[in-house]
Amino acid sequence: MEPPRHLLRHVDPPLLAALAVTAGRPDALAVELAPDPTNPLDPTGGWTAGTLRAATASARSLLGAFRPDGVRTSSEHPGGLRRGDALVSDALDWLLGPVPEAEQPMWREELGAEPDARAPSATVRRADGRPLSVLVVGAGMSGLLAAHRLGQAGVDCVLVERDAGVGGTWRANSYPGCRVDVPSHLFSYSFAQRGDWPAHYSDQGALLEYFEGFAREAGLLDHLRARTRLVSAHFDESASQWEVELATTSGPELDAFIGPLDRAAGDHANAAPPRLANPGPRRLRVDALVLAPGQLSRPLLPALPGRERFASASWHSARWRHDVDLAGKVVGVVGSAASALQLVPEVARVARRVVVFQRTPNWIAPTPEYRAPFAPEKQWLFRHVPGYAGWYRLWLLRRNGDALLPTVLADPDWDGGPASTSAANDLLRATLTGALESQLGDDPGLLRRLLPAYPPGAKRILRDDGTWVATLRQPHVELVTEPIVEVTARGIRTAAGEVPLDHVVYATGFAASDMLGDVELVGRDGARLAEAWQGDPRAHLGVLVPDFPNCFLLYGPNTNLVQNGSIIFMAECATNYVLSCLETLTAERARSLAVRPEVATAFAAEVDEGNARRTWGAGGVPTWYRSPSGRISQNWPFRLADYWARTRVVDSHELLLGR
Repeated sequence: MEPPRHLLRHVDPPLLAALAVTAGRPDALAVELAPDPTNPLDPTGGWTAGTLRAATASARSLLGAFRPDGVRTSSEHPGGLRRGDALVSDALDWLLGPVPEAEQPMWREELGAEPDARAPSATVRRADGRPLSVLVVGAGMSGLLAAHRLGQAGVDCVLVERDAGVGGTWRANSYPGCRVDVPSHLFSYSFAQRGDWPAHYSDQGALLEYFEGFAREAGLLDHLRARTRLVSAHFDESASQWEVELATTSGPELDAFIGPLDRAAGDHANAAPPRLANPGPRRLRVDALVLAPGQLSRPLLPALPGRERFASASWHSARWRHDVDLAGKVVGVVGSAASALQLVPEVARVARRVVVFQRTPNWIAPTPEYRAPFAPEKQWLFRHVPGYAGWYRLWLLRRNGDALLPTVLADPDWDGGPASTSAANDLLRATLTGALESQLGDDPGLLRRLLPAYPPGAKRILRDDGTWVATLRQPHVELVTEPIVEVTARGIRTAAGEVPLDHVVYATGFAASDMLGDVELVGRDGARLAEAWQGDPRAHLGVLVPDFPNCFLLYGPNTNLVQNGSIIFMAECATNYVLSCLETLTAERARSLAVRPEVATAFAAEVDEGNARRTWGAGGVPTWYRSPSGRISQNWPFRLADYWARTRVVDSHELLLGR
């Protein structure tokens, strides 16, 4: 097969690393071609025109060293990688900057240098030698991962999901324009990488396809009970087991989970309930619980006066009404963050008029490729250069990961004013401001309304390719920044008057700190999770809560990432920690384990201190990162490498073991 023309226009540092390792050519990793690790915002790592010419010449030579029609595709195990291969270590240092020896295993795991290096190392058993039984709640990204790893460890696993199938947020959110806001390659598991993503930032359909395909290939559908939710779980101390009650979620029960939607929106979920997948008993006894409901799974409807009075259809973006035709209608969208940024341009294509009600403006990182497919030449390279997709994924994780943490430092000695928190943060602010000014220099009124007054990073920085601003400038799209006074039967009233609307879409986010909703979870000595948390969730390493033995959280409190990487990385680390805990049960012939209260308290204090040194902790801006108490209950403030190191093997001294 002949390489396509213009192939070498797509030379980048990870391609050179992949080619050098595949060809066994350490000399190709020339010092003068090494990318600048301090320049994460540049996709070439700061290559100059001269460096790019030299790198292109090297790539041309290396591409001739193998037959592209005779090698494996990059979706298979990367070619040229051997356990302990010194050239892989050299390539990691060359691509990422000097990698500490202690962190080399982490990057090799992410690269896929050894097949499925994070797989469980032992079979897990009960103290009496029988297989362990585990209930996994939630079949999104974290739940699927946990069920797969538990199966590898020989665990009897039941997977329940309140929705009709797997995929989590990528099934629930089907609004027009829905897509991921981290690069596509970061949205696959390290051991099941997808090299043929269709776009730089793929849409909801591609992401759902990936997770459905993974579940099918891993055999997880055989363990799935769809449209089933956890009602309650009580820990039986005498048996060291959890007594679990489940319920069917169809029609009103599914609506009840997310809170009462406006009845005017219609009861479209109440059609004839579908046949349950793998229906089973409502009551179970299991040895352990893995709770993976997701932080962004419970749609949050705003507490606006009169919201229930609106006479026409209204709905949350996460429960999109595909049965409502918006063509020629006047549509109000409440909210202007990530979901609104994606759906408003699509709604504006068909609606007669769109009114966006903005509560707080958002910082937006200019991302020209945000809605762009990969070029055919790039796809060819992913398919035919062994390991390139893995090296490219690694490069993205570095650039979008810890390399960006300095930009959200809260320097206590910073005297640059309230709009930034450090010199690096101020530089980021200037960069993002300049990008917005370049789009709105001739419209100072709109610029003033879209330019945030708070430090970048205090809320999530969004991505866009210019479509959002271009949409707001269209004559039939209006941005309203006056506070909403009330919702009326005909529309929405602000201080400036009533805006008549045919339909209202609430793009108002999720109740992140209420991740378990109304689940009744009762642990040791009658401890109730709702009372222990009181709306302020805490868990050691985001996984373990004192007094709740054999109960593990995934994507739990303080494991969300804001500026540094992919949540899939955190999920893999947390799942590894869960398996390490279960292996400890087996090794110690114990029946239960829980984290020591003093350990969990110390961890919460450490995380709180870390968050106070980040922009989102010091910025003082209302955000879903904060629980009702004002505490940052969602975010991880440290490096990815720190979480990886702390979750590799559980410290048994931090645990209380029951025998």
